[in-house]
Amino acid sequence: MTLLSTYNVTVIQPTLRPVYKGPQGSFRAEALRENVDHLCVLVEQAVKERDAKLVVFPEFCLQGFAARRSIIDWE
Repeated sequence: MTLLSTYNVTVIQPTLRPVYKGPQGSFRAEALRENVDHLCVLVEQAVKERDAKLVVFPEFCLQGFAARRSIIDWE
């Protein structure tokens, strides 16, 4: 019988800047870039401080949830 190796998993609920402000707001590429940069820092911290091998974020962690946006807006 082979034993499985253990590893650390880090689950993060990050704060972020919404890429759409309000139901009719335009797409803000700079907010998306800041969110990606922020998530990269969090992954680096998880690896360095917690020896994480897997880092998990929730859905919409890059752009935020914007209710009442059309499918065309999201595409």
